[in-house]
Amino acid sequence: MESFEVRRACRADWPAIAHLHDRSRIAELAASIGAHHAERLPSFAGLADRFDGELWLAVEGGDIVGFVGARGGEIVWLYVDPAHFRRGIGTLLLRHALSLSRVVVHARVLSGNAPALALYQAEGFVLVETTTLTLPGLAEPAAAHLLRRLQPLPLARGASAVLA
Repeated sequence: MESFEVRRACRADWPAIAHLHDRSRIAELAASIGAHHAERLPSFAGLADRFDGELWLAVEGGDIVGFVGARGGEIVWLYVDPAHFRRGIGTLLLRHALSLSRVVVHARVLSGNAPALALYQAEGFVLVETTTLTLPGLAEPAAAHLLRRLQPLPLARGASAVLA
């Protein structure tokens, strides 16, 4: 039986988080603007000192297998290690972040990233608009969906800590 612990990230976790992000970003871009763009994007590692939100990790057997970053009413990042896709980790992390929020929650998903869009919609997010945004390191803009959820999803007792 699989189980994942959700815990708050600490400074020592950033190298592993950056590595997971940079690998996961390739899958995200492959579904949207093309994986070949990943090499032009800056590494995630430099964000540790600038992120002023909350960062939560999904951990399995001591390994970080996913993370969610939230700031105010925004889900800033939600990434899962590609080796662990389709195991409920994204849902676990999203629900954990929602359980901490008492405000309108929004997120952006690159157009074409159908798995991410389906995850958010399954958790009650609705598509508000499709716009373009500029990703650091890329000259051309990318299409992105703005999603919004008006009320966070309440979790079953204990679900924010472990998915078993």
